[in-house]
Amino acid sequence: MRKSLIKITIGIFMLLLANDIMAQFSFSTEFRPRAEYHHGYKTLPVTDADAAFFISQRTASHI
Repeated sequence: MRKSLIKITIGIFMLLLANDIMAQFSFSTEFRPRAEYHHGYKTLPVTDADAAFFISQRTASHI
């Protein structure tokens, strides 16, 4: 009986300690999509040139 009481007490203490440690840790992310359309950028477009359209993304994570 005494050994199980000690194990339960140690288990509760470890859970409370783990909660305090996790409170100091944070993790967040950002997803930033970016669409671009290029057709004569900084110049006049050529009549027979095809336009370019694409979407890129950047993911930033902060700890």
